[in-house]
Amino acid sequence: MFIKVKKDIRKCIINKFPFNILYSIEGDIILVIAIAHHHRNPDYWIDRIN
Repeated sequence: MFIKVKKDIRKCIINKFPFNILYSIEGDIILVIAIAHHHRNPDYWIDRIN
C-alpha cells in the first residue's frame, strides 16, 4: 500500500502537510522511525534503524 524504501521500512507520503512518515511493522506493532519534512535530507533517518 505504501512505498517500500528499505527492506522492512515503508513511507507514507502526507499530501496535505509537507511530511512523510517512515515506519516498519514488527508483528502486531507499528514502529514509527521518523516523521520527515519534505525539504530535509531524505536519508537523515537511516542511522535510527541500526
